[in-house]
Amino acid sequence: YRLVMLIISGGLGWFLIGQLQADHDAGHESGRAGTVRRLFQNIVGLGGFSVALFGGASLLQVPLRLGLERFDPSRLTVGNIGWAQMAASGAAALLVGLLIWRLNWQAWDKLIEARGDEAATALRRFSLYAATLISAAAVVTPAAMLLSDLLRRLFGYPSGAMLADIAEPLSFIPLGLIAWRWHWGQVQTEAARYGDSPESANVRRLYYYLVAAIGLVLFWIGLVDLLRLLLDWLFVGGQGLDEFRAGQAANGLSLLTVGAPVWVIHWRTVQRAAEGEGPASQAERRSGPRRAYLY
Repeated sequence: YRLVMLIISGGLGWFLIGQLQADHDAGHESGRAGTVRRLFQNIVGLGGFSVALFGGASLLQVPLRLGLERFDPSRLTVGNIGWAQMAASGAAALLVGLLIWRLNWQAWDKLIEARGDEAATALRRFSLYAATLISAAAVVTPAAMLLSDLLRRLFGYPSGAMLADIAEPLSFIPLGLIAWRWHWGQVQTEAARYGDSPESANVRRLYYYLVAAIGLVLFWIGLVDLLRLLLDWLFVGGQGLDEFRAGQAANGLSLLTVGAPVWVIHWRTVQRAAEGEGPASQAERRSGPRRAYLY
């Protein structure tokens, strides 16, 4: 059944791509037709990249779990859930996702080589910034989870999860770092080589202000948790940390540690761009993403 589906779907896709090329409209579109093609490439590229990222993390999770379970040999969760199945599913998702992403990337790269202005379009930059954001989330979110779990263990009130369970968030961090570094390098390279259009400049601002807003929210929540803990200790009293306070402290410190640098780095970047009286600074101050962020 799967083989037949692969043949039929692959053949249909091949036919439709051939039809687009026969119409002399594959990469040569203008106006709304070009927007439709770029939306399609965004969906395919970001979808393939996300599948590859999750597949690679699942594959990496197997040796991490096996290694961590040496510290608790009585709880062999990898054996219980089928490590071979996890490894096979991860490898399949990684290979298929990378293939889809790579084919889409090569097709878009050829279009940019033929028409440089393609690289400065809003949807091309959106694709790069969105992949950067996905990669950053694959690093920052698991890092906050790991830090919270480790702090709870240090405070003497572990969450109840087995040590091997940290393999899941831990598996995303190295892959996310590699993808983050690579996509951010591509953003910088294309911006330097092809410049910015007004639309791609707005996409850049949207990325910076969105990430700054996420960092600010995380920082704020972490600060509120720590303030609640301090007020609880001052007015309610009690000796040391009980389980509830340990959870509050771990959650607050982890969110504060992750959110503060994310917010400061991105906010300082856009604030430097907004300072001054030149046209670029005025455009930055009047931009929609900045207004939305501030309000």
